[in-house]
Amino acid sequence: MNRTQLQEAIEQEWSNMHHNASISRYYPDFRNEYESELFWNMIGDSVSMWIEDLQYKIKEEFGEELTFYSYGRMGATIAPHQYMRTVACNGFGGLKYEVDNGLDGYRDGLRVLKMFKYINEYWEDTAKHIPEWWKDTKEANEYEENIIAHDGKRSVMREVWI
Repeated sequence: MNRTQLQEAIEQEWSNMHHNASISRYYPDFRNEYESELFWNMIGDSVSMWIEDLQYKIKEEFGEELTFYSYGRMGATIAPHQYMRTVACNGFGGLKYEVDNGLDGYRDGLRVLKMFKYINEYWEDTAKHIPEWWKDTKEANEYEENIIAHDGKRSVMREVWI
């Protein structure tokens, strides 16, 4: 692979990060509205934990300390902030990395390509296991009885003036 092909491969892998953490294909089935709300409250904490885990693994495997942010309306894109061009409105932006001239630049480009692939595989694997994670979370926290107790109920917001 020459430098141009390597740069194109890196850019493609960066582009693949768009919606890399989407769970839409692996969305768990919810018994009711209460379970759905409980799920969304719980997943936020877990995503933070998974990001920390990924940061640790990237540091160990690639020797780079990265800061990951989630981008988009539902945070379905999780990417390293250091490699992204600045974009308004919390959008997922373009890549700010180019393979430098020389052998060291080429080697660094290969490392970045492998790292981006690793990041995307990590989130794909995490998303794929969301239904299993949710089942385990419900069991560990004994949520099932409470979920069943909310069958037929719905959440209502009420405006109160005091």
